[in-house]
Amino acid sequence: MNQTQQQTTAGQTFGIVGLILGLIALLLSFIPCIGMFALIPGVMAIIFSILSLNQANQGNGNKGLPIAALVVSVMATLIASIWLMFFTEFKHKHQDKLDFIEHFSDELDEKIEDMNIDSIIEDEIKDIKINIEIVDDDGDTIRIKTK
Repeated sequence: MNQTQQQTTAGQTFGIVGLILGLIALLLSFIPCIGMFALIPGVMAIIFSILSLNQANQGNGNKGLPIAALVVSVMATLIASIWLMFFTEFKHKHQDKLDFIEHFSDELDEKIEDMNIDSIIEDEIKDIKINIEIVDDDGDTIRIKTK
């Protein structure tokens, strides 16, 4: 007698969630400078994919979707990890230059504050001269001079 067990949908919901999170993480992981933030959805996708695969094993469900979700999630997490390692190494390698830039920026801010731009603008406004001539319909001229 041939006994066949019927396939169930066990684990498919977590598999779909894992695949969607994995695809989001994969897309984010290819974007420079923010690719390392794909670790968050990537790790979540791995967790959902493993749960999905576990449920599919226990409930005789189809394992194709959970395996695909797990593969995509692991790839995305690896790419995001490479970005994280790259930026961490870059920071350690160039820390002295980054400190110089921060110090230069702080000094520049202090010098701008010391210049007291408001008083310079007020002095310039005092030196403005205004000459206005208005001629009305009768031919009378009104002159306004301001120093």
